Amino acid sequence: MKLTFYTLPSGNDPESESLIEQYQIKISRFVPIQIIKLKPKKIEGSRSELKKNHESELILQKSKEHSQSILFDEGGKQFSDSIQFSQGLVKQLSSNDLAFFIGGAFGLTNEHKKEFKTVWSLGSLTMNHHLAAVVALEQLYRGLTIWKNHPYHNE
Repeated sequence: MKLTFYTLPSGNDPESESLIEQYQIKISRFVPIQIIKLKPKKIEGSRSELKKNHESELILQKSKEHSQSILFDEGGKQFSDSIQFSQGLVKQLSSNDLAFFIGGAFGLTNEHKKEFKTVWSLGSLTMNHHLAAVVALEQLYRGLTIWKNHPYHNE
């Protein structure tokens, strides 16, 4: 089993990058994980629809390279707690090639979101994509620790 985690970083956010690296190390204690920063074409933020469409295409193209892909999006399935999230994660781990995706600053188009069979939410609050990546990785780590009865998760 292998996890791949895709982000579309924009701008410089060293604090988020540091946390992402820390969670990559922690998660790799349980399962191999690769974090890939996708590099979209430079498109001005004032052309947000064009940028959103291009980034959505890039993510969808990468998702098709994996046997199972999960998109994190605010409109996705919400879990009632971390234990339920862990149970959902463990079910997905049966795939030998599981990939997770965080969209860019403008998210994905509705058409592209529909291409994902599995969409999970990190909550109904809006957060920037740097923070969403950190939160998603923390929840993946927490889910793995629950699965393995590691004391990280305190009920």
